[in-house]
Amino acid sequence: MHWRGWELPKGTIEKDESDEQTILREIREETSLQNFKIIQPLNKSFRYKAGNIDIIMKNVFLVQANMDEPVNIHQSGQQEHDNYSWVTYESALKMLTWNNAKNLLKYVNRKFFK
Repeated sequence: MHWRGWELPKGTIEKDESDEQTILREIREETSLQNFKIIQPLNKSFRYKAGNIDIIMKNVFLVQANMDEPVNIHQSGQQEHDNYSWVTYESALKMLTWNNAKNLLKYVNRKFFK
C-alpha cells in the first residue's frame, strides 16, 4: 500500500543520464506531459524519508508546464500516484505533506514570483 499525502514530483537518475535528462524523462513518464520546459536549476536539495530509507533530493529544477495539456498519471502501467492536481500556491502549501517541500515552494515563490 502506498502512503497517503501530496508531494512534489521527483525521480531517480538512471545510468549515464544527466540531471536535465532525468527531469525530462520523469515528467514524461509520470504525467505524459510533452509541452513543458526547464526554467532553471534551483541549486537546492532536501531530505525525506521513504520507509526506513533516508533520501536526499538533489538538483531541484523550476519547470514550466502547460496546464491545459491533459495529464495521464497511469500511462506507464505502474501506479506511482493516485491523483494529481494543478493548484494555487496557497493551496499547495496546505496540501503538501512534508515541511521540506513546503519550504522549497516558499523559496521558489519568494525568489521568482514576488
